[in-house]
Amino acid sequence: MGLRTYFFLYLSLLCTWYSQGQNLVPNPSFEESTACPSAYSQLNHCVPWFSKTQGTPDYYDSCSTQFPIGVPSNWAGNQKAHTGAAYAGIYVSQRYLFPNIREYISAPLLQPLQRGVFYYVSFYASLADNSSHGTHKLGAFLSDSNFAAVDNWLMKAKPQILNTASNSLINSEDWVRVQGVYEAKGNESFITIGNFFSDSAAQFQNQLDSRPWNLSYYYIDDVLLTPCDSNPALCEPMGNYEIKVYPNPTSGEFTVYKTTAKPLSLKVYNDISQLVMEMELTDYKSKVSLADFSEGIYFVRFFEGSENVSNQKVLRHKE
Repeated sequence: MGLRTYFFLYLSLLCTWYSQGQNLVPNPSFEESTACPSAYSQLNHCVPWFSKTQGTPDYYDSCSTQFPIGVPSNWAGNQKAHTGAAYAGIYVSQRYLFPNIREYISAPLLQPLQRGVFYYVSFYASLADNSSHGTHKLGAFLSDSNFAAVDNWLMKAKPQILNTASNSLINSEDWVRVQGVYEAKGNESFITIGNFFSDSAAQFQNQLDSRPWNLSYYYIDDVLLTPCDSNPALCEPMGNYEIKVYPNPTSGEFTVYKTTAKPLSLKVYNDISQLVMEMELTDYKSKVSLADFSEGIYFVRFFEGSENVSNQKVLRHKE
């Protein structure tokens, strides 16, 4: 298949993802490429994925006839793809060479994130067999540009999605999902995946048995970023679902946005603790009007059954 064919295939997929309004990450499982990998460091074949730093991430595919970068067998170990026949690979440590050696994979999103909207973000990671150690601190960073502040190999950024210590990534047998919910600041247009912590802060753990090289290397597959209101079943298992009230302050009406399909009760109190309004919230977005009430501060309490799950303060001002 020629480069032009891949290009038009990519455009077709791009249009499909736009129309579905689902995954905002293009080529999320690295299945679409301009060519099969023939050597290390060829992530650029997986358009539009790229490296934001001097690191050289790898692209693995079962279509490759070269042992070092095939699937399932390659230089780093043996692992089937989580989906399809391909995946990416990144160093998160090379202690036998220099400190803080890192690689990152980045891609432009299919559309910028909208301010105040909650998004579910996830990817799958698998520690390569030949890794001597691993870390639970893999994450995703969402940014409004492809610029990266880098200290040597280490990207200086705070990931909004960060794996938890209870979700062990010291696992070379299986794929492990890293996931989280993020409230967008607005205009985030790129996603970057990797380890954003120095060697001293990364909390590396040794594998259960010895490995020949003093390195940590992860395979990455199936990257997902989707609005919570179109995929609530993904966001609810995250535990503490989100509730947002806007605009605040308001001249009379505000919107309640929740990332759960569960019905909630809303109670509004004035500044002397009098209950002035009650309503049921069954939709993801609901309009609430304070137009009949005087200016001042109102306290909005949300209940799931009898449990008070959130409290927020709303300022009502003149129109």
